[in-house]
Amino acid sequence: ADARTSAVNGLAGSIRSAASIARATQLVKGLTSMQPVTLDGQVVSMSNGYPTASNISMALSDIAGFTVAIAPTASVTFLLGGRAGCQVVYNEATGSASFTVTVTSTGCL
Repeated sequence: ADARTSAVNGLAGSIRSAASIARATQLVKGLTSMQPVTLDGQVVSMSNGYPTASNISMALSDIAGFTVAIAPTASVTFLLGGRAGCQVVYNEATGSASFTVTVTSTGCL
């Protein structure tokens, strides 16, 4: 249980870092908030200055063990081992609001 909880928390940190690195790359290169960036050879689509939900996984190096479910509502869920309640949800930035990352670990036990 502790390992699964650590894994979802670790992925959440990785997602936050990847989104921030993508944003910084966009700013340094003088790109508009909707222009894609390239990270480690991967093109990452952007929306409002941060990766889109459908492309955040492109900014991550390793999501082994997680199942990815992209919702039509600009969010993506990473389920650890397919377990409901042991997941990380990334919601892409909208308008002036930044992206959000939510961890649910009640199902990791």
